[in-house]
Amino acid sequence: MKENQLLSFEEIDRLAQIFVSLGVEKIRLTGGEPLLRKNVSDLIRRLTEIEGLYLNDQWISSF
Repeated sequence: MKENQLLSFEEIDRLAQIFVSLGVEKIRLTGGEPLLRKNVSDLIRRLTEIEGLYLNDQWISSF
């Protein structure tokens, strides 16, 4: 997949906020691609700052 076809961290963060506003309580990062990006810790930090989003020790998966 080309880089310009991937969601940016800002877009992922915005979508997560929209999902939470619609009642979603859990979001998972699955697969390898999101977790292989540079500065993935920035994305994780952004997601942990969303009020109402529940994150636990199984919200990241690389299966």
